[in-house]
Amino acid sequence: NSATDPKSVFSCDEDGAVVAWDRTTLKPAQNFVLGNRKIPASALAVGCDNNLIAVGTDDSEESNVVFFDRRSSRKLGEYTQSHTDTITQLVFNPHKPTHLTSSSTDGLMCYFDVAKQDEEEATISVMNVTNPVRKVGYFGP
Repeated sequence: NSATDPKSVFSCDEDGAVVAWDRTTLKPAQNFVLGNRKIPASALAVGCDNNLIAVGTDDSEESNVVFFDRRSSRKLGEYTQSHTDTITQLVFNPHKPTHLTSSSTDGLMCYFDVAKQDEEEATISVMNVTNPVRKVGYFGP
């Protein structure tokens, strides 16, 4: 959930379902479609003033970060080149709302400015820790 939308909670699952739930009715308020086939969703983050949904995938063919406009449920695009294995976590920077960190079992942590649509331009940095990264977060001001 978020401070700007305390009535919603978001979920994703390995069947590819990405859902915004209404906490007052306990029913789905919005559904987001990853693609034409069921693509397992492994991570989710909501950012940019609660208007952007980032979903990480866990697919044997590709692992992507997919972006949706929360207001319209429309798919905005995806980053397809940064990870080669399951995306384990996505976290928006609490002080820079368009900055997103992704982590993966491929050993990479990527830091993006999602205000830029082109993945190469959006990539601020990539860190290879050579071991699977299960959890990532921010510390300090």
